[in-house]
Amino acid sequence: SMQKPIIATNVPGCKELVIEGESGYLCEARSHVDLYAKMEKMYLTDEQTRHKMGVKAREHMCQNFDEKLILNTYLRALEMFNT
Repeated sequence: SMQKPIIATNVPGCKELVIEGESGYLCEARSHVDLYAKMEKMYLTDEQTRHKMGVKAREHMCQNFDEKLILNTYLRALEMFNT
């Protein structure tokens, strides 16, 4: 994470990356109208709020998607299948 707020599609695999309104915005899948609306919303958000959203985005990534966390989860899953 680059400590930037995120605009992601509200689909599995992407929606888990965003805390709606806190670390970024989710847009409807296949909706250029909603993507434009979320991009405009981000553009109109003041710099201080965007900075706070970026900090929150970084915290969320580190707490939930850290490489060590993912690897440990993967290894535990492999151990379950090998027993």
